Amino acid sequence: MKVLRSLLLALPVVGVCGPAFAGAGELSGNYLLTITASHGGGSQGQQSCVTLNEDGSVLHWKNSGTVSINDGTATGTFFVVGSNILATASSGSTTFLFAGYLHDGGIKPTQYETFDNGTPVDSGAFSIDRGGC
Repeated sequence: MKVLRSLLLALPVVGVCGPAFAGAGELSGNYLLTITASHGGGSQGQQSCVTLNEDGSVLHWKNSGTVSINDGTATGTFFVVGSNILATASSGSTTFLFAGYLHDGGIKPTQYETFDNGTPVDSGAFSIDRGGC
């Protein structure tokens, strides 16, 4: 569960359209998320497959949609504001929060945080690669 939690946190970073993407749906696809630094959860090096579906489903925002981690083990939403992307996903009592920005045609991760029943249990940094899974 630690691996899933850490990976899910990084997922929201993969997400919505912004200045780096020209049209709707360009963020849709599979991404390999790797935890590169973990503070509290021991998740460093763990990987997850994140799937983004940019369908405008979040408040009807053009650059928004759904997120699925490891084939639906955790699900949630993402959206882009300016060049910033935010994603959340949950599985049971665990919630993952991911943040990043769009640059040079890709998603640049910043950090993630994982919560269990609302209490922070892990945070850190991650990398994300399109088509890696």
